[in-house]
Amino acid sequence: MTTTTIKTSRIGPKMYQALSYIAEHPGCAMLPVAEHVGPRGSRMYGYRTTHRCLAAGLIESRGTSQWRYSLHLTEAGRAALGAL
Repeated sequence: MTTTTIKTSRIGPKMYQALSYIAEHPGCAMLPVAEHVGPRGSRMYGYRTTHRCLAAGLIESRGTSQWRYSLHLTEAGRAALGAL
């Protein structure tokens, strides 16, 4: 007997904020997203939210050089943003 696990993700208001920000600012770094999402600009909380979006496959990080990367919505992220 084979068991299949289906990964589902719940998108809360903070994850929605992160997706919306990245949709409006494609190629942005994680810091401005974290500051936008975190309460009163709390980076730590914002980083956690952004990492949850990465883990859920809603956004992807593309390296532009050795020290820089940019965030972009994935197809799943665009679909989730459009569904809400």
